[in-house]
Amino acid sequence: MLSTYAQKSETAQRVANSNAASLMDSSLQSASLQRKADLMGNALQRASLEEEEEPVQGKSIQRIVDDEEEEQLA
Repeated sequence: MLSTYAQKSETAQRVANSNAASLMDSSLQSASLQRKADLMGNALQRASLEEEEEPVQGKSIQRIVDDEEEEQLA
């Protein structure tokens, strides 16, 4: 009877160890995916900021000047 108990205990321990390893692997995988997503999000954000900062070639920016400013410039 003692050997049966020992076998059940050993089997339960193996299952518990396997579940713990699987859970840890899943957790590490999630953390890795989150880091990759963060890096991709940061890269996209930088790219969109750089895109906004670049002037459009062939176009000039015009500013509306009111009458007072026009007199001051003249």
